Amino acid sequence: MTQQESILVNTADGRKYIHLSEILFIEAKGKRTELILDNSSLMLANHCLKWFQDNLPEEYFIRIHRSFIVNKTHIKSFTANMITMDHKQVLSIGRCYKREFAVSFHLVD
Repeated sequence: MTQQESILVNTADGRKYIHLSEILFIEAKGKRTELILDNSSLMLANHCLKWFQDNLPEEYFIRIHRSFIVNKTHIKSFTANMITMDHKQVLSIGRCYKREFAVSFHLVD
């Protein structure tokens, strides 16, 4: 992922460009989403999680739960049920998303 790749996000403070490499993961918060960034800051976006799923590149981002999309480049480790991110956040892999996650990391065909 190049540093120039970014996404324009609607926030309460207006529109902001966020570099994709800065996003650790995105969490659904009702009809909005919370972006957890690499510098440990949070940003509340006026988009649903599905909007991010449709607008972020699949080679870098994957939905792992009905409430989470993660940046693959920030995954530190994982098991069959959990992912640990760079800053030690632990996220669950939802039952419906396990196969897609395994395929994405070439663990199954």
